[in-house]
Amino acid sequence: MIVDVHTHIWPEEDMSPKLINAMLAGRRKRALRGDSVDPLLLTKLQSVSNDQLVLEYEEAGYDKVIVLADDSSRLWQSKVRDESVKEFVDRYPDLLVGYSSVEPIDENGHFKKQAVKDVEKAVTEYGFKGLKLVPPAAAYFPNDKTAYPLYYKCQELNIPIIFHISGEKPPVSIAYASVWRMIEALDDVAFDFPDLRVVIAHFGGGEEALKLAQRHDNVFIEFSAGIRQPGLLTHNLILAKEYHLLDRLMYGTDGPGNPQPAKYYVNWMKNELNEMAKRMMSSLSGKSVTFTQDEINGMLGDNAMRIMKW
Repeated sequence: MIVDVHTHIWPEEDMSPKLINAMLAGRRKRALRGDSVDPLLLTKLQSVSNDQLVLEYEEAGYDKVIVLADDSSRLWQSKVRDESVKEFVDRYPDLLVGYSSVEPIDENGHFKKQAVKDVEKAVTEYGFKGLKLVPPAAAYFPNDKTAYPLYYKCQELNIPIIFHISGEKPPVSIAYASVWRMIEALDDVAFDFPDLRVVIAHFGGGEEALKLAQRHDNVFIEFSAGIRQPGLLTHNLILAKEYHLLDRLMYGTDGPGNPQPAKYYVNWMKNELNEMAKRMMSSLSGKSVTFTQDEINGMLGDNAMRIMKW
């Protein structure tokens, strides 16, 4: 099985010029520092249509693809709506899986009751299978008890929450964006909601995320976006193996917007990961570490099928 647990669509009618400009500026910055960036993606959010994305996913051999809504209302005044994701997912129901996105706390620090209603509707009416939250962009910590009614609802609905926790510098200065403070906050969430599947996006915090997963059986990690930095990802995967946590890891790309098509990253996992791992020395064991075929298959999709409970 091959499952990409973290993809997007970027319908411009859903997005504010502020967010569009920030995303394009981030790509230009990566290009200036020497990263590989598709030139088309320096001026367009997507270089291909949503239907062409599906062809890319099929060419990569994907069995399932999670498509995330994205609520960035507070920071960016922008929201990729559940309805936009539903329209896409409904065209390819055998391949695509929808995830909702809401901001549970308003600018006055009050809980948004509508958030619970929106998530319940997404699950019970739209058939969505999970929720994505972006606390750094909404200026709250995940363990803010104001948000707990939403977590109770997700636990009741038996859906996972993917928390955006990225080690990258945020596009604007946000006091709440400390990745380590976010990981610490998720420690409380995992403890307070033992039946809630807590998924850390983008391998947020690296080893700190692994330490949290070691503490809590209900914490999982996906490494979308990290696959664009293969050396760092390989280092983190070696750490995960030595922590005995590879069965908690899930593959993702954070596309569209990557410099390579999906099949490139699948092939890298299958054929290049071990070659890079052989050239590295584990800081824990003092020896090189490689991955079995079962471990690679687990990360590519078997773990996601078990963790996401499809």
